[in-house]
Amino acid sequence: MADAIARARQTVTALHPFLRWDPVPSPALVPRRRYTEGESLRMLVIRSGILQDPVTLAITIVEPATYAATASAAIADIGYADTSERHLAPPKISQMQAEVHG
Repeated sequence: MADAIARARQTVTALHPFLRWDPVPSPALVPRRRYTEGESLRMLVIRSGILQDPVTLAITIVEPATYAATASAAIADIGYADTSERHLAPPKISQMQAEVHG
């Protein structure tokens, strides 16, 4: 029996670190609300107003929240918001890959 254990220990290979070489998938983009004109999954639109007085050439900037409220009041169901946001969600992966990643 002791001889069998000694022979078994000679055949066991040394430990090696587990290195993975597969690429990490990119995160999924998820919109937080429905798209308005000009928007898409990868195109963010932040609307604001810039007005210039023709006489004095003074520039007035309208904040996005004010611009969105004014546009929504003028045109029904336009759906403009003062922000344009996307969530970055983890990519879909297999169960095996999730277990390997921990």
